[in-house]
Amino acid sequence: MFQNFLTFDDMLYSAAMILRGQAARKRWAHRWTHVMQDEVQDTNVVQDEIAEALCSAHRNYMVVGDPAQAIFGFRGSRPEHMLKFHDTWPGAVTVVMDRNYRSGIEVIEVANRVISHMPESTVIAKSMRCEKQTRAYVACHSFDDE
Repeated sequence: MFQNFLTFDDMLYSAAMILRGQAARKRWAHRWTHVMQDEVQDTNVVQDEIAEALCSAHRNYMVVGDPAQAIFGFRGSRPEHMLKFHDTWPGAVTVVMDRNYRSGIEVIEVANRVISHMPESTVIAKSMRCEKQTRAYVACHSFDDE
């Protein structure tokens, strides 16, 4: 904290520190019976600690995300955490949502080609299915500079 200025990361860290106390942890863990977290592939260690604290009383924790879409590595996110979810949450059920209703055939084909080259340890679904049978044009351009 710098001169009464809090960043988002400061707020996360402060919440995690508060939840390390037994009284606060118990109070907040009993406030909800279920916790759902979206974009979990972009969570960091502090966010994982907060989630664990909030779910400690009931263990009803649902996460949604796609490790292949992780973009916040610069903030400490680790998509591997999502891929190892069953290790932390034994008995968890994985529901693979591999049907795309938004993009056209060519977009899904290109995405599937990209996914097929990703390491097995970084993806949940090896391919997506296109439900929207519309045509699209996909182009890729390479430039020498900005």
